[in-house]
Amino acid sequence: MFYLDPQTNKRYRVGTPFTYNGTQYTKYGANHDKFIELGFTQVVVGQRPDGRFYIVSGPDSTGQYNSTPRDLAELKTNFIREVKTTAFNLLKATDWYIVRQQELGYSEAPVPASVTAFRASIRSSVDAHCLAINAAADVPALKVLVDAGFAYTEQPDDVTTY
Repeated sequence: MFYLDPQTNKRYRVGTPFTYNGTQYTKYGANHDKFIELGFTQVVVGQRPDGRFYIVSGPDSTGQYNSTPRDLAELKTNFIREVKTTAFNLLKATDWYIVRQQELGYSEAPVPASVTAFRASIRSSVDAHCLAINAAADVPALKVLVDAGFAYTEQPDDVTTY
């Protein structure tokens, strides 16, 4: 929130000392009542658009922001990369099961079914989420999808991680 001097379009904030028409006001004098008494307009600032999805400027003298959608293709590429990085980090905790199996053979070191199911679930969820990201028609649709996050199965309790 700020107060706007309608004659100069200068902005003032509660608690910030200022000089106006030759009079100095302390931080205690910079209060709502004083600004209204001086004829300033109280401006409530609107919600700022998400900078991950929009190039944002403002707020303007009405308290509103101006925003321009970022490049959709670039956003899709970046968010797919984020999803795949998350999947990589989730899977790496159980990679040792797969390596052990490759080194010792399936019969000597079988991968527990819960690990196999967990890993398949992660891959399936990531694939579905990446397809949904690529299918987003515009930046607002992509924002809704990204804000919802992608669903994945939690690691089973009986899994040892390293």
